[in-house]
Amino acid sequence: MKGIMVPYSSTHGRFAMAGSLVLFFLLMELASVGLAHNGELRVGYYSRTCPSVEDVVRNTVSKAVARDPGAPAALIRLHFHDCFVRGCDASVLLDSTPGNPAEKDSPTNNPSLKGFDVIDEAKSTLESQCPQVVSCADIVAFAARESVRIAGGFYYPVPAGRRDGLVSKEFEVNQNLPMAFFNVKQLKENFARKGFSLEDMVTLSGAHTIGDSHCSAFSNRLYNFKNMTNASDPSMDQTYVSDLKSKCPAPGSGQNPIVSLDPVTPRTLDNQYYVNVKSHRGLLSSDQALMDREDTARMVQENINSGSMWLHKFADAMVRMGKIEVLTGSQGQIRKSCRIPFCNYKRNDKAQDHYPTMVTLLYNFRNKTNTSDLSMDQTYVSDLKRKCPALGSRQNPIISLDPVTPRTMDNQYYVNVKSQKGLLSSDQALMDSEDMAKMVLANINCGSMWLRNWGWGRSSHGRLAMALNLALFCLLIELSSVGLAHGDDLRVGYYSSSCPSVEDVVRNTVTNAVARDPGMPAALIRLHFHDCFVRKTMSHLQLANFL
Repeated sequence: MKGIMVPYSSTHGRFAMAGSLVLFFLLMELASVGLAHNGELRVGYYSRTCPSVEDVVRNTVSKAVARDPGAPAALIRLHFHDCFVRGCDASVLLDSTPGNPAEKDSPTNNPSLKGFDVIDEAKSTLESQCPQVVSCADIVAFAARESVRIAGGFYYPVPAGRRDGLVSKEFEVNQNLPMAFFNVKQLKENFARKGFSLEDMVTLSGAHTIGDSHCSAFSNRLYNFKNMTNASDPSMDQTYVSDLKSKCPAPGSGQNPIVSLDPVTPRTLDNQYYVNVKSHRGLLSSDQALMDREDTARMVQENINSGSMWLHKFADAMVRMGKIEVLTGSQGQIRKSCRIPFCNYKRNDKAQDHYPTMVTLLYNFRNKTNTSDLSMDQTYVSDLKRKCPALGSRQNPIISLDPVTPRTMDNQYYVNVKSQKGLLSSDQALMDSEDMAKMVLANINCGSMWLRNWGWGRSSHGRLAMALNLALFCLLIELSSVGLAHGDDLRVGYYSSSCPSVEDVVRNTVTNAVARDPGMPAALIRLHFHDCFVRKTMSHLQLANFL
């Protein structure tokens, strides 16, 4: 290459140098998009894509606690129930569907599991600020941390980057959660399956220092212990038994009141739970069971001796719990609503600009009369409805893909997409994953960079493909300079000898066409795309899915 002094000993050496350039560009691009992180969670995950996320969750949880002092216990429990079933993928938030009862409707969770409305409120706020960037699973983890901060006065950083699952099954709840009647052996085995030690189990059990329980979870300890009429559990302090009986009627009464798990400091995340357990005032069988073995009883005493030590251990265990079987990278999805998998209400990916299909998104989304696509800005929907009559009108108008600058090749498209005004399903889909959403934001921030990259990457999809394009461009330049692939390589000035007027002729023809029809540039660019994507190596991408 002219202007670069490189000592080449042979054409093979120069070819190797070109190959090195390819590898260099690939490695640089892989590093920039974070593919080398192996899907790990990290603190500050949303620092660029949604920097307000933790403030939003903090404010939402604080408001919830002002309304209901029991919210911290509910949100910590919600995180626990999410992570122990299918991992921390927000599967516990999904609503049941016909023929598929979800986790939240398991008798273990319904009606005692709370906090769904808090997560919904935080998600709604975040969708208005950072559409389809923050996962519901991460919101649950942040909310649990804020609950620890509010109830226990202890803050810990939360690694993020979880993605949301698509499946939730009621029967999996009792297969994975520890039950209130478990003994230490059963508890140890249950927690070990999730990667926790015996001490971790004792540490996390301390979450029962806040929150409530329905009487039905322990009434067998009060009235008919081991099927003995009116017998109570002898391991319980009898004064405590009497107090509980005054609040919990015998089974069969049709009543199921709620009592505090920790009657001493029911709203404070502290080590009082362990004091209660040692004093035979553990409410659930699984709580009192910690005193049945010497090793767990010793851990109970250690936590009594140092409440601050327990709180540090608890925070550490919460962070590790938040990493159970997480979905990251391209796994799972980022839901728009925490109650519904995104695939259940996203647009038909083949809608494109075919009018009948697009009108379905405006008028009969998911076969619901007069319902529009929830992922579209509703003001935009109203505008489109004024221009696009419902099916059956025999009209088929044309509308601009970009309503703001329809005849200018600029980055307004990305502004539209971020504002949920992408006309086609394939446009709005760019906000479906964090990596693509980052690219959208980058193109909004620097239109000139986008235009330069677009020139290189016209027939590619994604930054990695663009890097390949650039690397392969360097390789082609290098190959042409050493005289390989004569007759097959492309080069600038190809017609300089055989037809030097070619570019002037095309330029004049296109200019005349644009004078007649301002939409001609878009048409010719699309024509080039359709030509290159059919009968070439990329044809398997199915052209109809993109334009």
